[in-house]
Amino acid sequence: MITLMSLNRVYQRLHELQLQQVVINADETPLKVIHEDKRKCYMWVYCTGTDSPPDHAEGHLNKPPNIVLYDYQNSRRGQCVKDYLQGFSGYLQVDGYAGYQASSE
Repeated sequence: MITLMSLNRVYQRLHELQLQQVVINADETPLKVIHEDKRKCYMWVYCTGTDSPPDHAEGHLNKPPNIVLYDYQNSRRGQCVKDYLQGFSGYLQVDGYAGYQASSE
């Protein structure tokens, strides 16, 4: 049986790998959720992969792994993206939403 704990370990490992990439693409979208007091919640999506520049580590041309992770949040605050990207030092490709500026502070 697959447990929530084992899925969480997979998610955390993928998140670690994602933060090591050169480029992360991100976007957020509102989400209606039952029993959330009619407030807006958001699904944040973070993607890395073959559209990113290749890694030339150790003289090899390594293609970045395709990783897509979702992060459910009850807000659209810039702190959400800042928390998710803690430790990331690459390029963040986003739309014009000002909340992403928090990730560079």
